[in-house]
Amino acid sequence: MVDARTGKPLGPPLPHDSELRELRFDRTGEQLFTSEFRAAHLRVWETRTGKPLADLELEIVDPYSHWPIRHAEFTPAGDAVLLACGDGKVREWKLGGEESVRAIAVSKVPAHDCRLRPDGRRLAVAAFDGNAYLLEWPAGTHVAVLPHEGEVYCANFSGDGARLVTCGKGRKARLWDGSTGRMLAPPLAHEDEVIEAVFDPEGTRVATACWDGTARVWDARTGMPLTPPLPHPGRVSRVGFSPDGNSLCVVVNGGPVVRWDTPGKPGPTPAWLPALAEAMAGYRLNAEGVPEAVPPAELIRLRTVLAADTGESKASRWGRWFAADPMQRTISSGSSTTVAEFIDQRIRTGTIRSLREALLIAPTNAVVAARLARALIGQYPDVNPHALDEAGFYVRWALRHGPGVPEAQAVAAE
Repeated sequence: MVDARTGKPLGPPLPHDSELRELRFDRTGEQLFTSEFRAAHLRVWETRTGKPLADLELEIVDPYSHWPIRHAEFTPAGDAVLLACGDGKVREWKLGGEESVRAIAVSKVPAHDCRLRPDGRRLAVAAFDGNAYLLEWPAGTHVAVLPHEGEVYCANFSGDGARLVTCGKGRKARLWDGSTGRMLAPPLAHEDEVIEAVFDPEGTRVATACWDGTARVWDARTGMPLTPPLPHPGRVSRVGFSPDGNSLCVVVNGGPVVRWDTPGKPGPTPAWLPALAEAMAGYRLNAEGVPEAVPPAELIRLRTVLAADTGESKASRWGRWFAADPMQRTISSGSSTTVAEFIDQRIRTGTIRSLREALLIAPTNAVVAARLARALIGQYPDVNPHALDEAGFYVRWALRHGPGVPEAQAVAAE
């Protein structure tokens, strides 16, 4: 275990016999559950001391992949661990003085995920038989069967337990009533398998991770998309909102963790917003309903007003951000990363996609244009038959905006 703020180890490594599959903290952070990848050897540790509190070995036969424990989570009280198992059962491992294991048959094929509703009265199970299951808890009796198209990978409740989201191989995520299992909205359609779906802290939005390399945010009430598909440089396997809901972290298989700004409810509409929209468009309707031009001085006046607003509402913070110098401000009103820092990050990443992103923000940056040209020169013709033509354009662009920049001159010489 390490300190999340400093990255420094908090103690010696916790010994295991083989590769780990699951690591889960309880709600207090005082206990840690671990399980091994190929064996049903389970442990619970005290996080303060690193000492084992409980140890269990189960005999579970998974005929599909020899992956006995698919998912685990603590109950809200931290007195038990729930296990989604490869034999289609959900097991409850009771902790404490009298440890015991209860097995509940759910499916004849692997149960891939299980989640307990925050109030502890419903359990959702995602199974590989094309269904999710809603169970009454702790009785373990079935409430509803939730049909899908293909294997179901994930099930998650909203924070208030009112909604349940599921997803899987059938290229859709689905929203259900967290008590009855009634479908609440049309399926959330994707271009590939949906690996994970989670709610934001308020339960008003859902984020999905898709195998096509995109993440997306949706309205949890209507099922309508709130963002376009957010592209990544590889398959997306995990998504999660920050505690305030203003950021979304996305895990890329074999790649980086990417953070997106995802501000939640905007709050009341500020009085200046219609006037700003008209000033940006350059036109407005007069009292007779006839379009007329908005003087450029009006936009200058509004920028001055916004820059002087000292309020702390989302609208006020956005207004100050909008009024700031585009090359000196942060990349969004909710970010701490400046435009200059973002451009530097994109340059250091050095991919064609990242360099294109940097050039969109700083089109006159000769270094970015030169590096993009060099990256395009290295592309194979079967990947991009126009790569050399594009590279030639960016070489000329770099020389135009930075004739004295050595990197631009070096690429031109190539």
